[in-house]
Amino acid sequence: MKALLNAAYAANFDGYELLAQMTLPGTGVELCLFSDKPEYMQTLRAQADRFRGMPSTLHGPFRGVDAASPAGSDAHKQIIAAYADALDVYELFGAQSIVMHTHSGSRPVADKEVRQRQSLATILEIGEMARARG
Repeated sequence: MKALLNAAYAANFDGYELLAQMTLPGTGVELCLFSDKPEYMQTLRAQADRFRGMPSTLHGPFRGVDAASPAGSDAHKQIIAAYADALDVYELFGAQSIVMHTHSGSRPVADKEVRQRQSLATILEIGEMARARG
């Protein structure tokens, strides 16, 4: 096993002192990104020195974003901005990965194929953004 990661939800998402106490040598953290909560994101960024240097992954934005949004729509711009911000946090923390979610909640079955095609295009766009950053 490469790493055992303690999830931030075990410390009520922003209980960073408790999360640090739960993180034993050889373990790491999974930190959650809530792009719809600017104050939360500011507090998270302030934790970079505490968690940088240990194995970490980021639970990518999922609330209020939808990868199946049509390209060019406000919703599409929102998910692209949320993941651009996630990539900034990734670099700040020196994280090893980001778990990407395409949406939260259920979706109607009737338009499944259209939503899958739109999601694929968005995933590829975000992937290219990540690749371009190195």
